[in-house]
Amino acid sequence: MRLYLFLFLSLYLSTLLFGENLELWAETAILIDYNTKQILYQKNKDLEIPPASMTKLVTLFIVYEEIAKGNALKDDLVTISSNADYRNLPRDSSLMFIEQGQRVTLLELMKGLAIPSGNDAAIAIAEHLFGSVDKYLYHLNSEFSKLGLDKLKFVDSSGFDDFNSITVSQFVEFCLILLERYPEITDELFMLDNFTYPKKVNGYSTIGSIKQLNHNPLVSIYPGVKGLKTGFINKSGMNISLYAENNDRKIVGVIAGVKDPKKDIAAKKRFYDSITLLNYGFQNYQNIYLDKIKLPKIKTSKGNFIQPIIPYKRLFTLNNNSSFKYRLLNENLDSSFLGYVEIKNGQLSYNFPIYQK
Repeated sequence: MRLYLFLFLSLYLSTLLFGENLELWAETAILIDYNTKQILYQKNKDLEIPPASMTKLVTLFIVYEEIAKGNALKDDLVTISSNADYRNLPRDSSLMFIEQGQRVTLLELMKGLAIPSGNDAAIAIAEHLFGSVDKYLYHLNSEFSKLGLDKLKFVDSSGFDDFNSITVSQFVEFCLILLERYPEITDELFMLDNFTYPKKVNGYSTIGSIKQLNHNPLVSIYPGVKGLKTGFINKSGMNISLYAENNDRKIVGVIAGVKDPKKDIAAKKRFYDSITLLNYGFQNYQNIYLDKIKLPKIKTSKGNFIQPIIPYKRLFTLNNNSSFKYRLLNENLDSSFLGYVEIKNGQLSYNFPIYQK
């Protein structure tokens, strides 16, 4: 059934993808090519908005950083505190359902953060790594300041608070850093279909074992999607960060501020926005080296034609409907250097020098 739904959506949405202005419900969105770092689509990219549970990506990043430094191990046993006990957290928040006194490996908490989006797991991780959530937040915000991501500000480790704040332009930069440093995160965490907790080894549970599905349905529906993280609070609406691969292409996107009075309708809108953005990125762009782009020939004053080239062996993400505008050095075209070409590439334009081939 899911496959048929995906095929239907692909056929339907493909009619919406030819042009610069996609119809998205999201208040703010961005799509980037992973390899070239070029922006393929942007909408209100500098709007500040709460990230909701996309914050948990940041918490996982800090976990991987601490492991890389030798300050933690994935098989560390974490004793759950009263602060992290799910019974002491808001009932309308996403939970792993950990309880005080249970002993859980750090990797299990990471899975509980990534799949069921446990706010309780976020607290347990922060306390384990830094002793308290406050100390964790001081470290986190300091690290992001060093990275130059000054628009990413966090007041908790889970994203439940309204006063966490991001822009999609800087959050997608963070996603690129995360994926480049720790590419194993997708298969290790975000590609899992489900998560079950607790197991007998974790200790007594008042509610027994609970199986929860991955909060990101695209992982099992859209070919090539390998993450990343969904999020929702009332103030922001529905959010999602995306990473997908298709042959030699990799794209990363962030969508935020998808709203509707009915939560289930807002979730469907986010789902459609996600597929629209992914389809646009894969169907309308190709990666090609600049010196391999076939530019239109230029007619000289003598009536013959010259084939210009961009003399760079640099990978470029080219829109299939790009247009080319020349700014020539002189009408005679009697030198090797011809001038410049402006490539109108989706929403953005790029200027490169051109030479005779």
